[in-house]
Amino acid sequence: LQNNIVTRSKNLNMMRLLYSAMMLAIISMVVVLNPVRGLMDLQSNDYLSLGDEALSNDMNEKAIGLYTQGIEALTEDESLLTILSLKTNLATALSSIGNNEEAAKHYREAISAYSKEIENSIDKEMKKAAEEITAQASFFLGMVLQDLGEARKAVEAYGHAVVLDPYH
Repeated sequence: LQNNIVTRSKNLNMMRLLYSAMMLAIISMVVVLNPVRGLMDLQSNDYLSLGDEALSNDMNEKAIGLYTQGIEALTEDESLLTILSLKTNLATALSSIGNNEEAAKHYREAISAYSKEIENSIDKEMKKAAEEITAQASFFLGMVLQDLGEARKAVEAYGHAVVLDPYH
């Protein structure tokens, strides 16, 4: 009986993985082949969504590629939330594969983008969401810096996270 339960659990996990991979492929095809927007006319938000799907399915290399393309597709009038999310999520994917130095660079870029653009924000909901993403980026930067042996810089990053979100 216990072997049957273990086998069923393994089969269920495999089915979930296959389902996730199929959904990512379908989403990719729908976005890429969208006749309204044209072939390969992806926006930064499209790359963000696809990258998030890949990252949530532990497809880190795929997520890195998608987030990188999303950053390359950014326009001057892009939403601050999209910019922060792309840079923070790229850093998270990089950290997941052990590339902490590159991850730290992208976390810092997200924090810098927040610092530069937040004063231009009038919308309170957007400002709150941007603070939450930046607090997360700061906290994760602290973790990465700690892993890199940079304790003082890690403490500073953790402190920045707490300033933005006292409950983080």
